[in-house]
Amino acid sequence: MKNKRVILLVDDVPVNMHALAHLLKNDYILKVAISGARALELVHLEPMPDLILLDVKMPGMDGYEVLENLKNDYKTKDIPVIFVTGNSNIEDEERGLSSGAVDYITKPIRPIIVKSRIKTAIDLKVKRDELIYNGLYDRLTGLYNRHNLFDSGSREFSKFKRTNHDISLIRIKITNYKKINTIYGDIKYDKVIVDIAKIIKNKTREEDFVARNERDEFTMLLLDCDIESAVKKAQILESKIDEYQLSGIKVRTIFGIAKLRKKHDKFNAVLVDLESAIHKAKSKKGDRIISL
Repeated sequence: MKNKRVILLVDDVPVNMHALAHLLKNDYILKVAISGARALELVHLEPMPDLILLDVKMPGMDGYEVLENLKNDYKTKDIPVIFVTGNSNIEDEERGLSSGAVDYITKPIRPIIVKSRIKTAIDLKVKRDELIYNGLYDRLTGLYNRHNLFDSGSREFSKFKRTNHDISLIRIKITNYKKINTIYGDIKYDKVIVDIAKIIKNKTREEDFVARNERDEFTMLLLDCDIESAVKKAQILESKIDEYQLSGIKVRTIFGIAKLRKKHDKFNAVLVDLESAIHKAKSKKGDRIISL
């Protein structure tokens, strides 16, 4: 079941709903709504649909209104919608497609055609989701990638300029990664990186951001967190990572900490401070946590 894609069926006529459900039930997870209002409620409930099959003529709120609401909501605007309707004139089809639907199927439905068009729409959605995911997240760990961190940090920097709330960053660098990779190989090294990522993620609040910004580095963007709290968090992480072992592999880390300050004219400026802290931690014997 977990590998099946989710389709939301929206139709106020039971016989039409049953026909579509019977056709699709073996291949997809189905959610059903008999009104536009109910569809707009269900679409936000997990699991969110990968595709919506939407009737046009419904009481209260017709399909065009439902589609307009979906497109105006950032959480649902990219869910593909196929109109499945008895309206077969060319004007209705043009209106449906120009409103943002990816396809327009007229009733009575032809099962082979419907299944083929649904598969095409979902395959395109899956490929699009993969492209978006790969552009935002590190594929090995599932953490943000460096570009996503920079975008998120830049947005938070704009808020910081207005509110002046505390924002701190922690950079965690694995200093013996080359040795681990040389001795144990890529597979073991990747396992180490995944495990360390989990340790860091488990010590991060939901509202914070964590990225793998380099092969051997992680960066945490901590909201409403002053420098003293960031240092304490780094100390906890240092202890947890020191406890970690995989087949005798010990991971050595250093930590750089910086805070957004009024002197910074852009987000990139605090990243420069963060890198300076890491360089000081590299050169300073004993203390592995340096804050600026």
